[in-house]
Amino acid sequence: MSCRFRLPGKALNPFFYRKIPWITPMFDIPGFLASSRRIFLLSRKPSWKDYQTMAKITGLGIIAIGLIGFAVIFTFKLLGIGS
Repeated sequence: MSCRFRLPGKALNPFFYRKIPWITPMFDIPGFLASSRRIFLLSRKPSWKDYQTMAKITGLGIIAIGLIGFAVIFTFKLLGIGS
């Protein structure tokens, strides 16, 4: 498998990827594995109370978005804007 940025007959400079910022994260596999391991070791299974709190917050967010959408549609119908 060859890199599409490689020039024919030229050795690829190891610092080549530092010149292209968007390509660097794709090739930093050891750094990604170290970061993933650190996060995995620090993480824990959430308790039932944590799940309940997340469900309440998610439900409130859904209700808030629905109310905002209802207010926008109600205002548009009241003012006769739109179809």
